[in-house]
Amino acid sequence: MKYTFREWPMVKKIKRDDKKNKFPLFGLIFIIVAAGFFLFFLNIFDFNMTGFAISSTVSNVVLSSISGNNLEIDNLTVTFDSAVSDQSGVKNITNWFINGSPIAVLNTPFEGGSNSTYTKDYSGFNNVGIVYNGTAWNSTRGHDNFGAYTFDGSNDFIAVNDVTSLDFTNQFTITGWFYYNGDIGSKRLISKENAAGWSYRMGNLDNGIYGFNDALLIQLSADGSANSLSVQINNALSGMQNKWIFHAVTYNGSTLKLYINDAVAGTSTGSINLYNSDAKLGIGADGIGRWPFNGSIDDVILFDRALSQEQIKVLYQNRTDLIVSQETALGDQWRVDVTPNDRTEDGTTISSNTLTIIEADTTAPIINIGSPINKTYTTTSINLNVSANETINTWRYTFDSGTTNTTFTPNISITGAEGANTLIVYANDSSNNVDSLGVNFSVDTIAPKVTINSPENKTYTISTIEFNITTNENADRAGFTIDGGTTNYTMTNNTNRNFNYTLTNVANNNYAAKFYANDSVNNLNNTESINFTVSVSLDNGGGGGGGGGSSLKISKKPNLSATDVSTDNEFSNIKNFSSNLVDEQVELSLIDINRVKGFVDAEYVVKNLADKNQEVKLYFTILDFNETIKSEIEESHTLPANSENIFGTRIPVDKNLNEELILIIDFKKYLSFVSEDAPIRRSISGFSILNSEKNKNNLFVIALFLLFFIFAFFVWRRMIRNRKKKKN
Repeated sequence: MKYTFREWPMVKKIKRDDKKNKFPLFGLIFIIVAAGFFLFFLNIFDFNMTGFAISSTVSNVVLSSISGNNLEIDNLTVTFDSAVSDQSGVKNITNWFINGSPIAVLNTPFEGGSNSTYTKDYSGFNNVGIVYNGTAWNSTRGHDNFGAYTFDGSNDFIAVNDVTSLDFTNQFTITGWFYYNGDIGSKRLISKENAAGWSYRMGNLDNGIYGFNDALLIQLSADGSANSLSVQINNALSGMQNKWIFHAVTYNGSTLKLYINDAVAGTSTGSINLYNSDAKLGIGADGIGRWPFNGSIDDVILFDRALSQEQIKVLYQNRTDLIVSQETALGDQWRVDVTPNDRTEDGTTISSNTLTIIEADTTAPIINIGSPINKTYTTTSINLNVSANETINTWRYTFDSGTTNTTFTPNISITGAEGANTLIVYANDSSNNVDSLGVNFSVDTIAPKVTINSPENKTYTISTIEFNITTNENADRAGFTIDGGTTNYTMTNNTNRNFNYTLTNVANNNYAAKFYANDSVNNLNNTESINFTVSVSLDNGGGGGGGGGSSLKISKKPNLSATDVSTDNEFSNIKNFSSNLVDEQVELSLIDINRVKGFVDAEYVVKNLADKNQEVKLYFTILDFNETIKSEIEESHTLPANSENIFGTRIPVDKNLNEELILIIDFKKYLSFVSEDAPIRRSISGFSILNSEKNKNNLFVIALFLLFFIFAFFVWRRMIRNRKKKKN
């Protein structure tokens, strides 16, 4: 029977029968055998298909400081772009250099490329690790889910040949990640030790050996046999099994520190030089495999310098891209190499730029606040204008001592609160030096509140009215009007919050007293008013209008409480007086005044308006028109509460004085009447009285002259008549 067989496209279609079928079977067998040989070849040479993948790469590797100024106070950070290969993830391995030399003398991250016989050192010292007894590498077993080695606790370990770079003298750092399987045990973690001697060893003691349980220790030897300096912490690892733990050791020549994770677990002080042992560096055991470790180890790095506590912390945080400022010094030149690894192999190592550390600016800027200033503002919108002696990166201000800070640019408007304000301004320069300056100011946009104490809304039967107000804040001035603003009276400032004025001889009428008060920033309250009535009967000595100036015919009634004056008696400038003297209240009214040869007689009424007995002192002074004191006396009267009485006094004067005189009656004594506050110059203190005695003497002379003229006229007429008679 004939049939058709179809092969791949390059195989021709062949017609054949049962007798001619060997050719196509031979071609098929050849392809299968060739493929088998190819796979066998890959297996023999430890190849795999991923070897044909493109390796991971990094680019744009840039080393910079946090401020951008490369200062001593700056942290250094490396950044780069990373391209991941077709494998699952990439780890970028960093190796830091200072002044051209690596700071790590062993840098073994145990990543792709590690195997059962070898692990790479990235420090540049080529301190490769030799893997013994089948210590297993796992590409995802590490603390960061990348590569790590596991140790069986029997005979697994890694050793690094004895080299000078691992023979520390008096400064070093050891770091690594450790995973304890089950029991902590008595093991070596990292140790430069063999049977002949040792220089340093980090390990564990457990199960009561030398009295220790779950202990972590670091020991240093100066002679290769004795423990010269150590930190040994019992029970340090209790409960830390079956999880990754970070360990670090630093020694700076005087202080030995042992870290668990990012915390100092113990310290010891002492100055030694380490023994120069010819032992290999053992990882997971000593240099010859004794005291084997049971667990996993990752990222073992040794430095020939004592790292700062801050740098240990960032290594614990897996920040291998960061060097803290505590590691740098003025003039240092730093760079970093970055090598990408994709769990299988390394990409190309790329070096960063070199960065030189320069001196830090530690001088804070000096702030000047132009506005606001220490004063009271009448608006809540305040201009904030500040300057400094150098360029400022950030300006901030606060009204609450830093609880709330607001960033701003100078010459803006801010909002002040009503009342007292404390503003603090902060300035940060490019080196983050900070200065602050405060200013106190007030905002007052509210007029003072006025409380009217007197007068009251009632009818007064006296013509002397007391005006008194109180304000709720200090006021610079206050006043009032009772005639709609035609006449304004400025009140006396008693305590900045209490003001008074006494208005005398107020005429009978209905009044609306309107008050005003200005505070220190001229906020004005002119809204408070009160109505009152004055109704004084003539029997009680009717008052003059509006504070003096009118004259009434004198009635000289014995119980007068106000002054009635006759212009015929030639008195002028009479002013009734009512005043509060401290806690005393007195009203004084003049009844009559007469001048006789050598004396001036005065009659007056004193009224005690207080609710208590009080003594009233009066001072009577006679002046000439040159304001020279010619005579003065003092009178003292004691009056019961709410009573009045009529008194009289005689004031001696020079009987030879033949001129107009002034009588002053007041509640206090003046040494001089020339000053501006003397009562003769003011309308509010006492009585100023003009007595024209000189005019009486002139009338007498005129009368005599008239009598003489009349007498002479009659004599002259008599003589004329007599002459006429003789002629006749």
